[in-house]
Amino acid sequence: MKMQKATAKTDVKVALREAQRKWLDDVCAATGLTLTEIAKEAGVNPSTLTRFRNQPDHKGTLTPLTVNSISQTTGVPIAVPGGELPLKAIHRAREAEPVPLEAASPEWQTVLKPYQDEARFEIWALRGRALEFEGYRPGDVVIVDREARPDVGDVVCAHVSDWQRGGETVFRLYHPPFLLGAGSDDAARRPRFLDEQSTQIKGVVVMSLRGRSAVKVAA
Repeated sequence: MKMQKATAKTDVKVALREAQRKWLDDVCAATGLTLTEIAKEAGVNPSTLTRFRNQPDHKGTLTPLTVNSISQTTGVPIAVPGGELPLKAIHRAREAEPVPLEAASPEWQTVLKPYQDEARFEIWALRGRALEFEGYRPGDVVIVDREARPDVGDVVCAHVSDWQRGGETVFRLYHPPFLLGAGSDDAARRPRFLDEQSTQIKGVVVMSLRGRSAVKVAA
């Protein structure tokens, strides 16, 4: 019986170790950062991650404190609450969703329809906190003018991409040569260089709307 318990405990530890290594790979892929860069941003000794990930005979596991620090810093959530058994990484949630007119309540359809009918405008519902300190909250609806030229300090809608993460739409402050976040999302506060190969400004936010259950956008 004791031998069976010991074996079961070892199996769980092995499974946890492999799951954590896979999760670190997913964090690197989601952020585009190396293990050393992730460790420095999370306040972790870089060798803690590099030894754990790269030495096959390493017998230990990452502590919940280390895993939580990495998750909070990078924005890549842990699948299991508490961070003790991250069996599957969930990549960073989308920051915004396009709003189909039929998703809005009848009252809001009246407000949004003139913009929906104009080809120059796009309507988005914010989902993240990248611009929280500028007054933009999750659930806010923003109108993007694709023909407007951004001035310094404007909130812009941008499509950003890289070979690891693919593409995503983000909302940031326009401060060339960077796009900047201004909110509680640590990952979004990292300045993004305006590179023509990886960053496309789609338009300028010209209006934001907030209401009680204005729109419901499917996840």
